[in-house]
Amino acid sequence: MKIKKFLALFLVAVMAIALIAACAEDPVVVDPEAPPEPPPAQETPAPEVDDGDDENGEEALDPTQPFTASHLGEIGGVLTIAGNLIDPNAMLGWGNAIGNAQMRDATQGHSGVVAFTRGAEFIVNPAVSTGIEVTENADGSRTYTVSLREGLQWSDGAPRTARDFVFYPLFVGATAMSFAGDDEDNPLPNLGSTLWTGFREIQGFTTYRTGEADYISGLRLYDELTFSITIEAETDGNQNFPFFYELTYADMGSAPLHVIFPGLEVVDGPNGASMSAPLTYELLRERVDDGVSQGYRYTMGGPTGAGVSAGPYFLAAPPDMDAEHIIMTRNPYFAGTYDGVLPHIETLIIRRIDSGLAIPEMEVGGIDLSVQSSGPDIAPGLALVEQGGFDYFNFPRNGSGGLFFHWDVGPTQFVEVRRAIAWTLDRHEFNNMWAAGHATTNDTLIALASWMYQENRDRVDQYITYNYTLNLANATAELEAGGWVYNADGETWEPGDGPRHKDVDGELMPLVLRWASPDANEIGAMLASLMVEPANSVGIYFDHVFVTMADFSTALLGLDPDNRFSMINGGLGIPSIDAVWNSYNPDPDFFGAVNWTRTNDAELFEHAWGRRSAETREEYLEAWFGFISRFNVVLPVLPLNADTFHDFYREGLLNYDRTDLLSWALVIPWAHLDLSVWPNQ
Repeated sequence: MKIKKFLALFLVAVMAIALIAACAEDPVVVDPEAPPEPPPAQETPAPEVDDGDDENGEEALDPTQPFTASHLGEIGGVLTIAGNLIDPNAMLGWGNAIGNAQMRDATQGHSGVVAFTRGAEFIVNPAVSTGIEVTENADGSRTYTVSLREGLQWSDGAPRTARDFVFYPLFVGATAMSFAGDDEDNPLPNLGSTLWTGFREIQGFTTYRTGEADYISGLRLYDELTFSITIEAETDGNQNFPFFYELTYADMGSAPLHVIFPGLEVVDGPNGASMSAPLTYELLRERVDDGVSQGYRYTMGGPTGAGVSAGPYFLAAPPDMDAEHIIMTRNPYFAGTYDGVLPHIETLIIRRIDSGLAIPEMEVGGIDLSVQSSGPDIAPGLALVEQGGFDYFNFPRNGSGGLFFHWDVGPTQFVEVRRAIAWTLDRHEFNNMWAAGHATTNDTLIALASWMYQENRDRVDQYITYNYTLNLANATAELEAGGWVYNADGETWEPGDGPRHKDVDGELMPLVLRWASPDANEIGAMLASLMVEPANSVGIYFDHVFVTMADFSTALLGLDPDNRFSMINGGLGIPSIDAVWNSYNPDPDFFGAVNWTRTNDAELFEHAWGRRSAETREEYLEAWFGFISRFNVVLPVLPLNADTFHDFYREGLLNYDRTDLLSWALVIPWAHLDLSVWPNQ
């Protein structure tokens, strides 16, 4: 057994994990017949801790030190935010409308043992934890022993302890919460939650969820402040280690046991953690979801009334589908953000407003903040700012619109065709058409909000081979190099001959691409207006089909073998953990739902896997540079527009700034209102 202790400034830039000491006293456990022992303390000297500033300028945080949190400005006021979709579900697992997702960020964000910083880094959250110790076990699994900070509380004032963290996987993994096994038609009655999917790596979770065991062997409860999670060496045939974002394995969430199941306890036994009584279907119907509108699923609290949470806000009442709003109240017991800030704004209201109506609604006082405007929605917001009384904050999209090329069907299986298409499109003109210039254009897959780009933007160009723009000579050269030199009769292709052809296994393949565009916006038509004529002039033709949004995913993922497309225009958002090792995995088992483009390039995958398996920041950056360089050459996706998003708001909202990796609800604790000018105070 090997124990390693991660200290400050490790893993994703600053994964600050401090030492936790061995328990000086016997741990307090629920089941005295089987008292577990935490992994032994490290006997070898720990590496030195860098207590200076990290490379992003954020102060390195040491979770072993005392932690305090405070306000930055005035306390009070009401902020109303536009959200274009809400649903009745307070708890995740039954849908994720954008307004509800933002509500969960406001009520649950900043409350885990791992924090995601404004510098796009994962660190141990010093407001919640005093450290995490990692034990490498003989079977390849790893155990994360978490020490909580004393004095944590839920929004109702009740203590928040280790049992609430261990309880959460036991709760969401209960057989009656979701179907058992892999059969969605399993006859066992259940609530239909999908939340369990995020816990599969925990040792023993699957056997618990399927009802084969009444405990989770990978969970242990040592005392009120200490618990552990063991992550198995592999899950469903996929290796869990090494993993650059390993710290996130220790962050499994929590839930208020005293609210959801009063009278039940978490029991730690010789085989792992379990509940003191089974979470039966009948009990879950009573406490979580009555099948109509009552229970924790809808209230995030008791059967009725206010929610109970650990984040900056709590749910004042269930989402109101009649009034179409969600109301949240400042949590007086919130421990603070990772850098010690307490929320200021007293009440947050999410109002359901159609995206195109948000700016007019702001103008008449119906909302105070409209988020993530892009494309044609930006100009009305800027006009409102010009009138006075309003302001905006803009930031780059952490992703891009793109042309997705399927590698297993039609002409786009050939790299020369993919690059030739890139040379037939004036992407800068497209950005002017779509976003009036409020967008950037990249030649590879770049996450503009990531630490890799933010710290190395001046180095990116040296890794780029092709700067794609409208250049028909380059398009022609690509096609000729790729063997697209024939017309339909097998003669040398000449301008005016229609589609080029290529000899593929003794048959002529026409250079005609089936192209799918969603009919929900005008982007496909804009692209066609710019691409068709220049593409036709060099022998590239399109069979352009507009599909409904209901059919778009099928087209993008290539799920209908009788209706395949070579090219699809769509959008690609890049999350904080960009799992490119899955998205571009050449194993056919990943094709479709995971590897959308069916990319099959060994070198690209080598760099992608290098990002997953990196053990140092330098190793990750080397793999990232290799990945963006190879992506530019083989081009699974041609990036189109990384929009510059605009958040418009009423003057008087102060200290508001964000990135595309942090929703408005995650950054709102740092903001406050100038109550001397804020309306309705």
